[in-house]
Amino acid sequence: LDFQAAFDAMEAALTAKGLGQSRTQFRLRDWGISRQRYWGCPIPIVHCDTCGDVPVPQDQLPVVLPEDVVPDGAGSPLARMPEFYECSCPKCGAPAKRETDTMDTFVESSWYYARYASPHYEGGLVEKSAA
Repeated sequence: LDFQAAFDAMEAALTAKGLGQSRTQFRLRDWGISRQRYWGCPIPIVHCDTCGDVPVPQDQLPVVLPEDVVPDGAGSPLARMPEFYECSCPKCGAPAKRETDTMDTFVESSWYYARYASPHYEGGLVEKSAA
């Protein structure tokens, strides 16, 4: 049996015996990229009702996180700081909302390794031939 067939057979056997049932417990769609916290590398995206998700222009980078955050254990502190998330859309100028999630450390720790492959390349992060 391949993996999926074996998995399906185990599920059917456990269900038939009343020892288990199929259930989706989690979805890892964006697991490796975002966290609801106030430290880390901000995700440079602005959410606009008119334009959709718009990247922060290069001349406005880096996005700087506020330094006066006091965590209280009640979710993402950045999502409760309008002075951080209220902004204008870089594309159309309409009121917009800055992304309040930050990148996971798995993403952040990969940049050094990726750049190491082509330290003198000036056309982007890494040369395609080195990737």
